[in-house]
Amino acid sequence: MNTELTVKLDDNLIYAAEMYARGKNVSLSKMIESYLRLITSEGSHKSDYARYLEATADSHARQEDIDILADEVSASWWNKNKHRFIKCE
Repeated sequence: MNTELTVKLDDNLIYAAEMYARGKNVSLSKMIESYLRLITSEGSHKSDYARYLEATADSHARQEDIDILADEVSASWWNKNKHRFIKCE
């Protein structure tokens, strides 16, 4: 059984969420339903994800900055650990 729910949200947030959902080829209602199922399901990894979202909600980092940092961390990790995977002469 589906029940209609009314929520009041910022216009800009709604617009951004609609554009995101459209880009993923899913309805905004289905996207919200999926998120609510995720955070209310049993399993610690799902509640960890919800905590992550809350912790990063106020972040001003741009995706480009995050990608650069991720690349740097990956390169650093590889330089420290490649000997474990590649036999050096």
